[in-house]
Amino acid sequence: MLYITEGILMEKTEIRDREKSLLILSKDFGKMRGFYKESPKATPSDIGNVVEVAIERKWETNRIRTCRPKSRFRISWLGFESVHKFLLILAFCKRQVPDGGGDGAIYRDLVSLVQLSEDHDPEYLLFLCEARLLSLFQHWPERLDHPTLEKIRNLSADHPLGELVKIRGIPPELYETAHLYFLQSIPWTNSFT
Repeated sequence: MLYITEGILMEKTEIRDREKSLLILSKDFGKMRGFYKESPKATPSDIGNVVEVAIERKWETNRIRTCRPKSRFRISWLGFESVHKFLLILAFCKRQVPDGGGDGAIYRDLVSLVQLSEDHDPEYLLFLCEARLLSLFQHWPERLDHPTLEKIRNLSADHPLGELVKIRGIPPELYETAHLYFLQSIPWTNSFT
């Protein structure tokens, strides 16, 4: 049976000539891996793209028939640090979401991050997405000493990313503090920080 859905491309691994293994956080099936034979004429999809895929599911194997990019995170004018933060967000979700799992809120937030990157300050967006993910996965410390950080935690627990963007009054000097909390919630980076 052929299913059409959309998702966020989280990993792309070359297997052999034009044959790839794709890891997608999909809207309908959660986190899933599928094999894809890329056509030479197809527009290639990059990690972090929102993609539309046609998936054939049989014998517990997913064969991706088409993979078409719908929107991309705008990274062409970003510095290395912002690109690195974006990739950390994807890696965090890839590690935290189990195979076949995936909360709809996580999916919607990642799609919002990609779509809003065209019109909003990427540093602000990345900070809000990190704060939102910390709340969704309950990785904020239970008791925060800083009242504004506590306010950010409460806001991000109650509002999706698209709504958080509209809420002003979060001081930019707190971005790095919240980013450090985010890094501390990623076990595989703790040895490097």
